[in-house]
Amino acid sequence: MKDSQQGPEWETEEEIFADPHVRHTEKLPTRDEIAQYALRPDTSAQEPPALPKAAPANVFVDPDVEDEAELPDIDRQRARSGDTPSVPAPLPRFAVIPAPLKVISRWDIARDALAFACLFSVLISSYTWREVGYREIAVLITTVLALLSIPACYLAHGKMRPVPLRIARTIRYVGQLPLLVVTLGYIGYDLFRSLPVLFSPLPAGPPVGLSVGVALALAGTLLALETRGNEGMVPGERQKSLARATILVLTGLFTASLGVFLVMAVGRAVQGEPEYALAVFAHALVALAIAGVICVSAINRQPSWFVFSAAAGGLLLLGAVADNSLRLAYAAPSSYAINLVWLPWVCAVFAVMVSRSYVRTVKLTFGKSDWVLYALRTAEYSLLLHAVGFVAALILLVRSFLAGDGYTGLWIFTLLFLALAVYLSRYAHTAMLTFDADRARSHAVGAGVALFSAGFVSVIVHTVATQAAAGVITGGLALLVGIAIGLMLTVPVPILDEHGAPDLELMFADARRRWVLVVRDCGKGDCAEAQEEA
Repeated sequence: MKDSQQGPEWETEEEIFADPHVRHTEKLPTRDEIAQYALRPDTSAQEPPALPKAAPANVFVDPDVEDEAELPDIDRQRARSGDTPSVPAPLPRFAVIPAPLKVISRWDIARDALAFACLFSVLISSYTWREVGYREIAVLITTVLALLSIPACYLAHGKMRPVPLRIARTIRYVGQLPLLVVTLGYIGYDLFRSLPVLFSPLPAGPPVGLSVGVALALAGTLLALETRGNEGMVPGERQKSLARATILVLTGLFTASLGVFLVMAVGRAVQGEPEYALAVFAHALVALAIAGVICVSAINRQPSWFVFSAAAGGLLLLGAVADNSLRLAYAAPSSYAINLVWLPWVCAVFAVMVSRSYVRTVKLTFGKSDWVLYALRTAEYSLLLHAVGFVAALILLVRSFLAGDGYTGLWIFTLLFLALAVYLSRYAHTAMLTFDADRARSHAVGAGVALFSAGFVSVIVHTVATQAAAGVITGGLALLVGIAIGLMLTVPVPILDEHGAPDLELMFADARRRWVLVVRDCGKGDCAEAQEEA
């Protein structure tokens, strides 16, 4: 053994680095080493010199202040190593959120924000085609009441001493129910006034009419009517059953509107207006396809179709909110006396679809391979709607030939564009399912770019020729589909393999496997349970 005056032998550099697998703390000290440690002088009574108190880097210190008590205190705790000071907690950059408001879900905030936007747009949009006296005042009063009740719920819940939860729920119900009753009453009033003139020509327009404000009011009040989680409501089986029943009722009301429209269209054709009947029937075909996809997806609750249909319904609603500037074709005024009334019912179905009670009945996932599934659904949706649009354009071509209005060439161009859109949608869908991953993504994105370009040209042609707004037939849908497919296939990062590297092939293989399972289960009528096995 080495001399004890030279220090413990396990402290020498040779011993420490002799065996890298044995640490010096794994060897017990000898008796001599313990005795040497006991003879060391005691320095515990000596206090270390005081260090000047420093302020955080993001705090301005006035050099004229001499009192240390006025300087901000910082955390001087040490890290586990005993040498590195811990990082002081950052100062809050924004106002501190009151404790009662911290429990509010961001999805509830998004629902109320969308409801607020819809109700505010009702005040600046048209509600009916004609003034109906005191009834307009009823719409104004109930809309303002519904609009104010949304922030009132948050103010009541965010006070230092919040009101009881039942009062917050009462505020929500009292604010929204009057507008819901008035809106449904307006739809019924339009139907009542339209029945006597259902087969009559109406050059001056319908007796009442329903503008985009009716759809916005119905969607806004249904979005804001449901009790939020911070107000003490956890959706149970009763609430879920009520949401499913509401979807079925709204779908039934839309089906009844379709029946009234068919009676009106056939009656107009028999009464000597075949051109008008063909025109409204062509546009109703496209509306029926849009509404049918959303309603059927809401009823079946197949996850990928549910998410896509909810996104499509949200875009429809946002387009209706901005209709004062965009002037979209589907948001044009309607009435039971002149065309198909579908937008209010579809917006209402969307509002119930995204409610807390109904969302919890669907098994939703947002993994990386899900974006490939959503791109597949987008291609299928584009294929369906452009095929229906092709039939509608063919009907409009026949109508233009019978009327002799000079737009025959325009509708021939539209038929060529819609045939190209159908082909590109089918090609993108086939590429994502059959090609290898790299080729599948590149070819599908290329098809999306071609769809975008063709839709842009079609929108320009129809705008110059007829001042028509963007829609399915005129190319607006192709624009959105092209952008959506490109973003969904290029922005998400592929699935990582066992080595942590992005594996695009694995991502497409997983999406194709799940798509096959979903198609098989939907064929058996089990769309709601398809995602569980996938």
